[in-house]
This record gives sequence, C-alpha cells and structure tokens, in this order.
Amino acid sequence: MAQKKLNRQAAAKSGAIPAGGLSLILLLFLFVVGVAFAGPRSPRFFVKAQGGQHTLAIDAAGQVWAWGGNSAGQLGSGSFRPEDKPVAVSGLKKIVAVAAGRRHSLALSADGRVWAWGAGQFGQTGNGSSNHFASQPLPGLVPLPVTIKTIAAGDHHTLARGVDGSVWAWGANDLGQLGDGGKVDSARPVKVKLTELVEKIFAQGGRSGAVALDGNILSWGGVQQGRGESLARKVSREVAWFRKDLPPAKVEALPALPVLPAAPKATASVNVTTPPVSAKVPLPAASLKVAPLASVVPSSPVPASSPVIPAPVSSAPPLAKPVAGSASSLPASREPVRVRGRVLMQRVGASHGLAGVEIRAGSTDCAPTDNEGWFECRLPAGWSGSLRPSKTKYRFVPSSLSLDRVQADLDSQQYFIAVYEPF
Repeated sequence: MAQKKLNRQAAAKSGAIPAGGLSLILLLFLFVVGVAFAGPRSPRFFVKAQGGQHTLAIDAAGQVWAWGGNSAGQLGSGSFRPEDKPVAVSGLKKIVAVAAGRRHSLALSADGRVWAWGAGQFGQTGNGSSNHFASQPLPGLVPLPVTIKTIAAGDHHTLARGVDGSVWAWGANDLGQLGDGGKVDSARPVKVKLTELVEKIFAQGGRSGAVALDGNILSWGGVQQGRGESLARKVSREVAWFRKDLPPAKVEALPALPVLPAAPKATASVNVTTPPVSAKVPLPAASLKVAPLASVVPSSPVPASSPVIPAPVSSAPPLAKPVAGSASSLPASREPVRVRGRVLMQRVGASHGLAGVEIRAGSTDCAPTDNEGWFECRLPAGWSGSLRPSKTKYRFVPSSLSLDRVQADLDSQQYFIAVYEPF
C-alpha cells in the first residue's frame, strides 16, 4: 500500500496521466471524430418509387428526395449531375405520392395536382413538347382538367386517375398504352377511352391496366413483343399482367334468409267448472268432470283505423327573385392569381437562368425574366390561356404552355428550356 501511494505521488509530481484517464480521453476523441464524419442524418422515407436508374422518395413532411442517374434531369435538382445520396427536389410541397419511369419522374400533391420532370422526348412530362431537347430538370405542373387521386408511370408514359373515376394518359403510345384508340405519342394528357369508372391504375414498360369500380379488370397497351392494343379490354384475374398487385378477390356473401312475421297473439278467457268435492269423503279422480272450453274472446277489441288528416298547405308567398344588378346577384370580387416560373439554359452537367426573356400570357405582357431567369405574371382568377416566351436567337421548349382555369397561385412550377440558335 505504501508503495502504491508513493507511485501515485510520483506520477502527480511528474505530470503523467493515469492509465484510466488515457482510456477516457481516447473514448472522448473517438466520439468527437465519429460525430464530425457522420454528417447529418438521412431523412426517414415513407414512400419510394424505383425508376430505370434513379429512385424517388417522400419523407414525413411531404418533401420529395431523389438520387441515382440524372442524364435527363430526372432527379429534379436543376442540373444533370448524378447523385449518390438523396437530394431534395426543388419547389415541391405536401406531396403524397411519387412515380418513376425509365428517365422521368412524377409527384402528386395533397390537393390533387401533378408535377413531372426529366426526359420528355415522347411527351412523358406532359409539358406540350416531345422533341429530343425536351428534358426538364425541374418539376413542372401538368395541365389536367380534373383533380387527380393516383398516378402511375411506365417506361415512357404516364397514367393519372381523377377523383371522378376517369383516367388520363400522356407520353409514348407506340403500343397503344395511352388507351385513346390510336398509336400516336401525346405530350398533353388525353382521356383513356373507358366504358366504366376506375378505382385503381397500373403502368409498367409499355403496358397499362386498371380495376373498375365494379371489379372488372382492364388492360391495354403492350401484349406481346411489338404488338399492342390501343383500347382497353376486360381480362381475367389469372391473365392480367398486374395480378400480383391486385387486391384479394371479393367473396360474395350468401343471401340472408327471409324472416317470417310472427303470428299475432290473442288472449282468451277459459271457464272451467268442477263439481264440489267433499273434504271428508275423497272422490276418485275419474269422477271429476271438466266443463268444455269456452269460446275464444279477444281480450281487447281491435281499434278502427283513424282517418288521415292532410297537412295544411302553407300560404306563404314564394320568395322574390333577386333583381339583376343587386348585391345578391353580383359575383364576389376575386383577387388576381400569381403565376411564377423560370426559363433555363440547358447545359450538360448544369443549367442556369436566362435573363431578358419576354413572357406573354394570352394578350397580357408579363415582366421579362430577371438575371436568374425568373418571371411572374398577375392574372385574373379563373384565367385560361397560354404562356409563350420569346427572345431573339433563342428557341424554347415547350414553345408555349397552356393553363386552364387557374384558381390559385402557381409558384415556381412553370418552366421553359431555352436553346440558343444564332443563325
């Protein structure tokens, strides 16, 4: 004991750190280094969609993330640079569903609007353009006439189901996967020709499918190599190409047996008379005589039906119609809506805004784009028409963008790609 005490005193005088202290310092150092190199934690994803070479995901806040290949801008980051880690997709909020094609991406917001970005050579982004320079590296709003409930993506085409049970499609149509009766690609949503309303949609490769409200299974598009059907047809569950994604078959319940009405009950008084029996001399049981049953008499008479008294007719005069021009007949004033977007110069690996582009909304001139390519138009609520960019020596994709009955602000969702053509 004395020797250990002398050793500790000697170590304290020399400034040496005890072995236990060294271990504690080493653990603390490793913890600090681990935190420094670990970086921020990855978001937790609740919904994922796998494309050809990229992945989309949604976090708890409704933010869309993307990673993987980006040759056509399918990550929605504004560039064409691939990403190994998730990056946030620009300008999307409150997203509830995503879908991914081979090189294009889709998102559905909680209010039923659809955004698309990425490759558009077949019109699969729905922006009205289908040339080979139509890659869209940022999300753009797809003009649809109905509120959308679900979305699905094939290799180069897109399906969207409206809240009214209708189905809309755009993109490649070489196998009839748009279901409009033809085989011509469409860069605008077209209505699928169906004879019944739909509750589920499916898309894969060049094929499309749906489940009708009455349970019928429908299929159109690619059937065999190089052959397709441009109109939906009914198929059985066993041959449907999307049968593994179908809900379990419904078992029809047996019809309930009819319930017979209960027989009416009647009360009756029965008079039974017996002869007096002597208490001292018991009589044999055979000597007892029972009087015959009296006739059945209802305990209470059946009341006669009461006469029906008609309800009194109101003599109040009809309401007067509002006079034209009065306060009750005039529509309420509506604030103008704001449509904001950007014009981008497409570059391999990156893109930047183009300044000085004139934007015309129908007959209204909007402010030219600023130094970062942003523009803004103030339009009356319910406005319908086309946005058209113009600048000398530039061509724009799409050349115009149609909007239908704009009721709310469209913030940072309308995009054009500028192509420089000096000659």
